Amino acid sequence: MRFGLVDKKMAFRSLTGAVPVVIISSVAAFYFPEKLIYFLISLALLISVYSLGHAERIKAFADELASKKSLTITHQHRGTPENVMLTDRNGKVYNYCRCAYRIRLFGYSLGGIFQGMSGFGIGEMGVVSMIVSGIPAKVGVGTNHIIVAGTAIVASTAHLIGSSAGGSATPWNIIAMTVPAVIIGGQLAPYVAARMNTAVLEKVLSVLFVFLAIALLYIGFR
Repeated sequence: MRFGLVDKKMAFRSLTGAVPVVIISSVAAFYFPEKLIYFLISLALLISVYSLGHAERIKAFADELASKKSLTITHQHRGTPENVMLTDRNGKVYNYCRCAYRIRLFGYSLGGIFQGMSGFGIGEMGVVSMIVSGIPAKVGVGTNHIIVAGTAIVASTAHLIGSSAGGSATPWNIIAMTVPAVIIGGQLAPYVAARMNTAVLEKVLSVLFVFLAIALLYIGFR
């Protein structure tokens, strides 16, 4: 927010669509096999890597489908309120369109299922859907943080309620370690991202997703 890399309108729209999915999947998580969740998330991450590497092709395919259905596509938005010009704290201007919303709807809905079940997934699927739908990577990542924060609070609250009802103890020691780490990392990340080339940032995301997918597959098989 301080760096000016959050599209508030897009964040609100995405949250509105993702929260109901997160709540439903959080309840379903108590009846879903744990190992299967690991494998599904791994598959989703690998699909995300493929999507990042073929973002232009996927975006063109989505636009072609939209045009066949006489829906509004990116080039028809010029001069309308959906054409956005965002300026960050360093004075860099980002021009983009809030188009191809169905790609983001799919990404956040799929990510919301994983987020509710495992507390993991909406950030990864969401940022990929942002980039594939034509949102600048840094704006997509910044906006994605707001969506992840909102859905994480909803999902964790649902799990805490469910765990308490089932007699499970809350792992406060893990919370005490991870919350400060996330806060510190979250404040350092914009400084790093601001100095990183967008193409490099996308490659870093791809490598991270592959690493996480392999790690989750290992945990699942073990």
